[in-house]
Amino acid sequence: MSTHATAGHAHMSADDAARMDAMSNLLAQNWWAVALRGVVGVLFGLVALLLPATTMLSLILLFAAYMLVDGVFAIVSAVRCRSASHMLFSRSSFSCAVTR
Repeated sequence: MSTHATAGHAHMSADDAARMDAMSNLLAQNWWAVALRGVVGVLFGLVALLLPATTMLSLILLFAAYMLVDGVFAIVSAVRCRSASHMLFSRSSFSCAVTR
C-alpha cells in the first residue's frame, strides 16, 4: 500500500485504502476503455441529434421489447403463485412472496 493512499484517505481503513489503490491502478491500466466509452457515447449522442426519427423508432422498439419481456414474467409469476394457498403480490411483476 502506498503512503499516498493512506494520507489521502485518512478516514478509510487499511483494507479500504488498499482496495482504492487497486481500483486506481486498474483504471490507470485500462484508461483506453474509459476513453472509448466516452467516444462511443458522444457518437451515439450525435446520431440521436442528427437522426431524431431513427432515435425515436429505436427507443420505441426497445420499450416494446421491455414490455414484452415484463409481460411474460408477469404471467409466469401469476401462474406460479396461483397454486399457493396464501399469496402476497407486490406491484413488481417479478415478486410474489408465498407464505404457507
